[in-house]
Amino acid sequence: MTNIMETIAPLARTSTPSSVEKENEKDHVTFKEAAYAVDPEKKSTYGSEEDDEHVEVIRKDYEVATQVITTDDDPTLPVFTFRLVVLGFGLSAFGAVLGTIYTFKPQNASVSQLFVLIIAYVFGTAMEKIIPSTGFWNYLNPGPFNIKEHTCIVIMASTASNVSVTMEIIAALNLFYGISLNGAIAMFQIFSTQMIGYGIAGLLRTFLVFPT
Repeated sequence: MTNIMETIAPLARTSTPSSVEKENEKDHVTFKEAAYAVDPEKKSTYGSEEDDEHVEVIRKDYEVATQVITTDDDPTLPVFTFRLVVLGFGLSAFGAVLGTIYTFKPQNASVSQLFVLIIAYVFGTAMEKIIPSTGFWNYLNPGPFNIKEHTCIVIMASTASNVSVTMEIIAALNLFYGISLNGAIAMFQIFSTQMIGYGIAGLLRTFLVFPT
């Protein structure tokens, strides 16, 4: 009798999985199989000829700029605005004065184009937010600060920050020969020499600009 009870006791403690547990286990296996299933008809297209058709090969130097900068033009964007005049002439005067002062000093300081690019965007967006855009103020703030205004301001300021060599001629006349030019004469002399330089560059653009 004792042997029979010892044999029955372990059997009573042994539990068999219920139908619910079997169903859960079956669902779990099915989920895993579905998660790791691979469609045999689906093939990888990585590195195929279809991908190569959409790859544009850069062959000329100007194509680098067209890939980075959009070539689309929006003719509705205003260009000659109050912000352009104020920031363009203001940053141009700042760069020209700073560059001219430090031309005659042992320390060299100039306004970089990156600085002009950032500060023009900051001031332009600030004027867009501060100046009202309704009624009469619409002439001063015609809308959001756009890329055309930004580009013109940067071109004006970066060009003005390059000091003209004519300044050294005017300084040499005053320093070594005692000739002090009138302010208007000095200004027109600088302006004329700059225009001559731009004119020569325009005449030679067929050889210097177009080949690139």
